[in-house]
Amino acid sequence: MNKRRRLGLIVVLGVAITAAAFFALRPREPVYQGKPLSEWIDRLNVGSDEQIQVAEEAVRHLGTNGLPALIRMIDSEDSWLKTKIMQLAEKQSFLKLPLVSGRIDQFRAVNAFHVLGAEAKPASSDLLKLVENGPDAVRCFALCALADIGPDESAVPTLVNCLNDYTRADYTRFKAAFALGAMGPRAEIAIPDLLTALRETNDYVRSHAARALGQIKRKPDVVVPALIELLSDDHWEARQNAALSLGEFGTNAKAAVPALSRLLDDPQVGISASNSLKQIDPEAAAKAGVK
Repeated sequence: MNKRRRLGLIVVLGVAITAAAFFALRPREPVYQGKPLSEWIDRLNVGSDEQIQVAEEAVRHLGTNGLPALIRMIDSEDSWLKTKIMQLAEKQSFLKLPLVSGRIDQFRAVNAFHVLGAEAKPASSDLLKLVENGPDAVRCFALCALADIGPDESAVPTLVNCLNDYTRADYTRFKAAFALGAMGPRAEIAIPDLLTALRETNDYVRSHAARALGQIKRKPDVVVPALIELLSDDHWEARQNAALSLGEFGTNAKAAVPALSRLLDDPQVGISASNSLKQIDPEAAAKAGVK
């Protein structure tokens, strides 16, 4: 046996032993029709509509039984052991291991929470703990999952703290605004903080804060003027979300009619402005030529 072949066999053996130890220690996923939860989640975005529907039904069938595994996926950061196995596995082609990075696991979990929706409410407290204590990547995915579940009022203080936490990455802060918006009127007490966020330097924090204010749809006397001001923002998504949110206020946003009318020819925001104009003042929209 030549030296190269012997070295290859040693690598394979090392991968097999290390992988066996890893899989022996790893908690098992729930299974449906002989396939584990993660495999069903992988099928949510693959294949025909009928195949995707089957995968969604499988995830729903596993339901709350799958929540512990989904929480582990959200909180998945590659351990030293897992990283070592993946590094060793790349050096050989004999063994194919069902291992994916922690980031992929996090995407998997968010997809599953999206399918489960309100059925995943029992996981809310665990997700909130990850929002409070997790590193930015974990926190971001936990916020996405919370938004899909529809958090209770008890989550508002944590989400507001996250929105206002300047020590964290901007993407976790605008995901906090996203989650607050998903709560609708139940997040009314977050309005002052979201109004402050409209003056953020980060485009996406401003944009998501604007959309959240429209979804919450409360206190038009203070929210509408702030959204009108944002219609002149340099960032097109901030303008668009301000326009969309003004439409949510209906006739309570009539002060926005002139500013929205000026945006009708905006190539990026014009459609949103016209739709909102029809919601706010159909007569003014007709006069402006909006059909």
